[in-house]
Amino acid sequence: MSRDNIITEQVGKEIAIAFEKAQGREYIPFAPYEQHFGYDLRSFHSESNTYRYIELKTSRKAHMINRWLEEHEQKCLQTVPGYYIYYILNIDVEAKTGKIIEFDATEWQKHFKKVEKKYWYTFPKKTGLDRAIEVSVG
Repeated sequence: MSRDNIITEQVGKEIAIAFEKAQGREYIPFAPYEQHFGYDLRSFHSESNTYRYIELKTSRKAHMINRWLEEHEQKCLQTVPGYYIYYILNIDVEAKTGKIIEFDATEWQKHFKKVEKKYWYTFPKKTGLDRAIEVSVG
């Protein structure tokens, strides 16, 4: 993985954490020994007593074209309550801003009907952009 991709992912995670906090959810860091297959971060909403398990997909581009989802990520989306995929687009690593599009199982199934091993999803340019939320860290 290139240095630019590592930085983009790191800033994307910061953006997702800021988003979770703005939505009234508490970011819960992983303990060093914890295994967390299929998601990159988790949060907890105390009022509803619910967790979110979030897989992050990040990009500096303004829209999605293609994204890779592993089979276990697809299965988690379909079977794990509270599992989300956050596409964080248009990331500005200097300003630490980006746009988040949330996909839960219901929203995902509107666009994609099947699970395939190592499936490469092609998104129409406007997929989810009407639901994109601008987020800034800090």
